[in-house]
Amino acid sequence: MDINHLRGLIKEVLNENKQNKKSMLLSETTLSRVMSKVQDGDMAFVVMSADRHENSKKENAEAYRQLQRMFSNEGYPFAKVQGGWQEKDDEGNVVDVVENSIIVYNEARPDVERAADSEKRLFALASEMAGQYNQEAFIFGRRDPTTGERIIAAYRPDGSRVTDDWAGPWSDLKAVPDDAPFWSRVRGSKFQFNEEVVNEEREKCDPPTSMIDAMKKHNSGKTWL
Repeated sequence: MDINHLRGLIKEVLNENKQNKKSMLLSETTLSRVMSKVQDGDMAFVVMSADRHENSKKENAEAYRQLQRMFSNEGYPFAKVQGGWQEKDDEGNVVDVVENSIIVYNEARPDVERAADSEKRLFALASEMAGQYNQEAFIFGRRDPTTGERIIAAYRPDGSRVTDDWAGPWSDLKAVPDDAPFWSRVRGSKFQFNEEVVNEEREKCDPPTSMIDAMKKHNSGKTWL
């Protein structure tokens, strides 16, 4: 091996290590940004999906693009996230099942003018999109102007809040391990909007059909694993 070849190999290794470190920092920074906006910021936000388990991948991909386009056209910035849960495959192995989601912020964008009451419009738009894409629920968070408390909860497409125990309200989010039964994920980092409910004995149930369904079943003392 000549010296030039050796130098080339060293350069490749150094570049690879640099890219790996950059990816790790990007993952941590991105989740940190989400947590900062959700827990410390005053802006309202929405987390939702357009996926349906009975749709084809192509249909879900097109619905996902339309969902992003709708919020973007209304002047709301968003970040792509994934919702998911764990499930056993035909061979009994635990695998991640993933659906595409977005987190949308009530944050000003310099290129698009938003509605005067942008928080109310964000909620109305999420309700409309949840109905259009046949979603069971979406998550909406805001800071109470009177108490200053951050309130995060699940809402139905008609705009009514889901009052079951599984659906909040929550005040923050937390990072969770890779083997969490359900989660949202930003660039490989998983988190939940709720504290995990501890049940020593869980009732067996069918696998979830969405991340919201997984949240509901797990927090109702059930298991599909």
